[in-house]
Amino acid sequence: MTTKKPPAKEVPEVVYDDKGSNQKEKMAQEITIHRDLCHPHVVRLDGYFEDPDNIYILLELCPRRSLMELHKRRGALTPPEARYMTLQIAEGIEYLHARAIIHRDLKLGNQVFWVKIGDFGLATTMEKGDDRKKTLCGTPNYIAPEVLEKTGHAFEVDVWALGCILYTLLVGTPPFETKSLQETYRRIKSNQYRIPSTIGNTAAKVIRELLAANPASRPKIAEVKKYAYFAEYTPTHLPTSCLTLPPKFSKMSSDCYAQELFNKLRATLLKGGTRNIAPIEDLAEAPECMPVFWVSKWVDYSDKYGIGYQLCDNSVGVLYNDNSRLVLDAAGLNLQYVERDNYEEYFMMNKDLERMKHLEKKTTLLKFFRDYMNQHLLKAGEKFAPKEGDELARLPCLRSWFRTGSAIVLHLTNGTLQKNT
Repeated sequence: MTTKKPPAKEVPEVVYDDKGSNQKEKMAQEITIHRDLCHPHVVRLDGYFEDPDNIYILLELCPRRSLMELHKRRGALTPPEARYMTLQIAEGIEYLHARAIIHRDLKLGNQVFWVKIGDFGLATTMEKGDDRKKTLCGTPNYIAPEVLEKTGHAFEVDVWALGCILYTLLVGTPPFETKSLQETYRRIKSNQYRIPSTIGNTAAKVIRELLAANPASRPKIAEVKKYAYFAEYTPTHLPTSCLTLPPKFSKMSSDCYAQELFNKLRATLLKGGTRNIAPIEDLAEAPECMPVFWVSKWVDYSDKYGIGYQLCDNSVGVLYNDNSRLVLDAAGLNLQYVERDNYEEYFMMNKDLERMKHLEKKTTLLKFFRDYMNQHLLKAGEKFAPKEGDELARLPCLRSWFRTGSAIVLHLTNGTLQKNT
């Protein structure tokens, strides 16, 4: 039995038990391929060791989890985000191919933030003169047709997988995904998929060429970044907040049903209707269910002004009694204002004083809440430096909240629902 944890955990992990030399040889090959790799977009292998029963691998810590968790939280991404991530993956693949390495299992779950390729369990090398590989391997939604047909494959399978990743980031579902494995394979073999018109012509061109049925028709990985699609606006950095919310360069997503659902939850909790429901521990521990943002402190002054709160990243915000919201990032530089109709405004605290005059009273109240929490609820003198990408951050705001006799329930605009007793 293999007890292999997700990549990018900086702890020793068991990668096999010694029930046969074949498994041990596979793990030795994975380590041999991975140990000498050094690239910003490849997960680093820091070391390995073994005992009589197991081999252990120590991998670089990547605490923001994988693109799969991002996909489950947000679905389709904005085009700038998709370009940013696809280019980083392409750079990692180019590095591997230059070293005659084929990954053979590129997928959202093997890409960790910011963006690094992990899991070399199916990787192989392809030296000059080698025959094309004929092993059937990979993940169904990302596997290339030549792998399924066993006609021989090489570096082109990674280019195909990159096309599947780009499609999934832009559309929200893999291009060939169906409920049936056999139907998925049939569609891959027949190159049957649909590109929505909403993603644009330049993106469609890239996807079609990456997903060319004939491997020889696909571009080399070094040619991918030359497509016109990647010449369009691409941020140099992305904020951590994009793990749950689109950055500022896109419109706020619709949440027309969120308040209705929240009201139903409130009614249930106030009636005590969940007392006999046992917690679903496995679901609660799933990586995609782990919140990126949550409220760590709050001050209830709703009898006059509203509720002030601090998020886990040390940004602070206020939900005012008029249902408008104000959030200041941890560095105290970027201010985000959301009107009750969800109209958004963004300001730089040290540059936009004139533009912020209409918010003078609300800004003063936010500073009052922040100072109170600094003095009473946080470590005194704690400082937070701005990070690259913060200027694009759309921090989650407190949407609504209520108290019961024994708890406070907080609902953030990124979908996080929090209950503190």
